[in-house]
Amino acid sequence: MVIIPNKESFFYPIDPHVPTHYELKVHVSENNIEELDLCAEGWSTLAEDKQRLSETPEDKELFGSSLEISDHLKNTIPKAQTINKKTNKQRFEMLFSQSNDENRTIQAISVIKNKDDNTVYLEFLATNPNNIRARVNETQLNQVKGAGSSIIYALFEKCVQDQRASISLKALPPSVSFYEKLGFEIIGDGNVMQITLEKIQLFLQERALSLSML
Repeated sequence: MVIIPNKESFFYPIDPHVPTHYELKVHVSENNIEELDLCAEGWSTLAEDKQRLSETPEDKELFGSSLEISDHLKNTIPKAQTINKKTNKQRFEMLFSQSNDENRTIQAISVIKNKDDNTVYLEFLATNPNNIRARVNETQLNQVKGAGSSIIYALFEKCVQDQRASISLKALPPSVSFYEKLGFEIIGDGNVMQITLEKIQLFLQERALSLSML
């Protein structure tokens, strides 16, 4: 599957300390609905299969979360092009991460909502189940690490460009530590998390400094 985005693209090398076979590029897209929907459908089936094959409760929980997110993503993507009558803009935007392999494989997809109060809500962030760190994936070839993080980095940059006040989300339990490492903090019940524009800017500055010292 090859997708040509129709909007801006971001290139954020993943953490150089994390081994990967491919570089990643994140695209912001307002079309390609059918392709992304098919991808989410495939991930849903794959996560279900891997959950069934998992031997540990931890792995079953990981793939259960992956299945839940992929199912929600399937239901949301078709609505991505609906128009907000107040702003006359699309209700949702999609960011997707592709690796630079021969097929430009999609490794992660997110759906974001630009809210009327100048904040961003991350509806979903789904990653290819083959990339999840789990025992059942130990023999999986061509795993790509950092696909989800690459989308968050691009979302941070987009938030700074658009001067959005904050990004918020509701994390599933297995994902809380992932978002905490990226600077999000729990602000409410049910693992509601948020990061402000000020903290986003600081995070990007620190990351740029860290990369420059390598």
